[in-house]
Amino acid sequence: TVEAPRQVGDLGVTGHVEAQDQAALSFRIGGRLAERLVGVGATVAEGEVVARLDPENELTDLRAARAALPAAEGALRKAENQHQRQEHLLARNVTSQADFEAAEQGRVAARAQVEAAQARVRTAEDVVAFTTLKADAPGIVTRVGAEPDEVVTAGRMIVQLARRDGRDAVFELPAETIRAIPADANIYVSLSSDPSASVRGHVREVAPQADPVTRTFRAVSYTHLRA
Repeated sequence: TVEAPRQVGDLGVTGHVEAQDQAALSFRIGGRLAERLVGVGATVAEGEVVARLDPENELTDLRAARAALPAAEGALRKAENQHQRQEHLLARNVTSQADFEAAEQGRVAARAQVEAAQARVRTAEDVVAFTTLKADAPGIVTRVGAEPDEVVTAGRMIVQLARRDGRDAVFELPAETIRAIPADANIYVSLSSDPSASVRGHVREVAPQADPVTRTFRAVSYTHLRA
C-alpha cells in the first residue's frame, strides 16, 4: 500500500554555537615557551604576536652563520684575483692551461661556498623568525595548549583561534531523529537566553559515525551567525 509520508512534527533540541573555522596555531620548531601573550577569550588581530619561544640557541646559530659569510666572501675575492692573474698570464703565454683551469675551478668553488654561506644565513634567519608565533587571521582565542616555561614540540597546539568568518550551531542527535528529518527541513536557531534572537539556517554536515559514548550524531547547521 502506497501512503503519503508522515509529517514530522517540530523538534526542539539544545546545542551550542562554535566557530565555523577554527585554527590551531603552533610553532614550526620545538623549544622552551618563553611567553604566551594571549589567553582564552582574547581578541587578536591578523599578524599579532601570540607567543614566543626562547630564541637563544637559534640566535647563536644565526650569529655563527653571519660570521662565516665574510670569510667565504674574502676567499671568493682572492680566488677571483687569482683567476684574473692567470687569465692575463695565459694571454701572454706565461702560464700553463692547467694552472688557468685550476684557478677557474677555485673561483667556481669559492663562489659556491659564498652561496652556501648566504643560504645558511637565510635559513638561520627563518628559524629565528619561527620562534615568534603570530595569528594568521583575526579571531578570538578559544583554547590554549601550553604555558610559559614548558618545553613544546613542533606542531603542538599553543593557541586555538576561532576566526571571525561565521558561526555554526552544533547539535548531538540520535540516529532515529537524523533519519526523520527531511533534507529540506527548515532549521531555526535561537539563543536559550533570548529566544527572540532567532535565525534560519540549513544542515551543512552530519557526522558519518556516531559518538562512541553517547551514540549520537554530530549535526552542524550553518546559520550565518557572526561574531
